Amino acid sequence: MRAATPTRIGGRRPVPVAPPRHRLGKTVGSLSGSLAPPGPPPGGEGGDKIIFLDVDGVLHPYHARPHQLFRKDCMQRLKKIVDSSGAKIILSTSWRRTPQRKEAVNEQLRSHGIPTAIGITRIRHNEYLRHEEILHWIKHHPATTHWIAIDDLPMYQLREHYIQTSPDTGLTDNNVQQAVRVLTQ
Repeated sequence: MRAATPTRIGGRRPVPVAPPRHRLGKTVGSLSGSLAPPGPPPGGEGGDKIIFLDVDGVLHPYHARPHQLFRKDCMQRLKKIVDSSGAKIILSTSWRRTPQRKEAVNEQLRSHGIPTAIGITRIRHNEYLRHEEILHWIKHHPATTHWIAIDDLPMYQLREHYIQTSPDTGLTDNNVQQAVRVLTQ
């Protein structure tokens, strides 16, 4: 009598998959037949602290003239948030819509000693629904545990994660304190 063979699925033998590995009481599942490395689940952007960053009304006044863009005091305040929290930047600003404007933001970040943005929120047609783009990003990056959205547009739906700036002044010291508190609690 013949030994039992594995059940065939779709005319093929099932491919053996290594069992999940346990590390510190957490299961690390398989990815494409190989064991996932220890660490955060895939899909994150390399960290669990994220700043969703607007530009106009945050890094300079909303109605700034070209020579008034990316005010030094606002850039220093953003640097303080990043340095104090270790957070990474995702662009949620309308500046994310073109490669030239994204590069302009990243160049300003670099010139002020701030790491460049690691990504952008998805782009749709209504900038006033920016909070939905942020929530969509969070939903698709479950490793993110601490996050803030710095913006001059009202986004009260984001509750304590929303850091509201004045479109006339941009980022203030009070905004910095609030942001660091949310990112490090």
